[in-house]
Amino acid sequence: MEDNPKEASQPLALTLTPNQVVALKLEEARADKRWTQMETVHRLRRSGLRWSRPTYAMAVGSPKGKRSARFDADQLIAFARTFERPAWWFLVPPIDWHGKPINVRLSRESGGGTVDDKAMFEIAAGSLSLPEPRSEEERRRREQETALIIHQVMQFLYDHGLLLKPRRRLNLLNLPPEAQADLEKAVAQVLKKHAIALEPATAPEPSSTQLDMLTKGLEPILETGKETH
Repeated sequence: MEDNPKEASQPLALTLTPNQVVALKLEEARADKRWTQMETVHRLRRSGLRWSRPTYAMAVGSPKGKRSARFDADQLIAFARTFERPAWWFLVPPIDWHGKPINVRLSRESGGGTVDDKAMFEIAAGSLSLPEPRSEEERRRREQETALIIHQVMQFLYDHGLLLKPRRRLNLLNLPPEAQADLEKAVAQVLKKHAIALEPATAPEPSSTQLDMLTKGLEPILETGKETH
């Protein structure tokens, strides 16, 4: 049996523990804010976490290191308050690190096994799936709500210059009609689950947290659309 050249070219995944993921995301959040380690330490103190700069440096360490800091719930809350991100964000690995996909190795205490970034998002932030409608009337009501939310999202993008108004119906990523419909429903589900309200003209700019949730929530349907196209 011949080796699949496509599979052979794929980089080996980097496997991290949940604590190493938190360390990696902590550095990602710091880089996004463009803070020095010393500035980060001072800001963490405002949230009650009294670290020194060497303590911070040891905590973030290296993702490839055999040893890693152990983080607790109080520290996650301090990170969330300091960097203005939800606590679960620090548990979900980025899609890749230096070109390598990331998997998370769970301990026996947390169920064991190895999961990818999408599965870790499901664990940390919850499933985005909605229960099946119990009646035809409920199905129609949901479709109307979805259509309204999609209209508000698109109008928000137009009003803030984030998207040019098309002369014909917009088809994101050139998806086939059935995949386009699934994508629109996925957007509505993400907005509804995380209570993101986007009102035309009067809405504030979306926060980085909202955009993160949209990106993570839409990854599965976007990947499906690429395969279908």
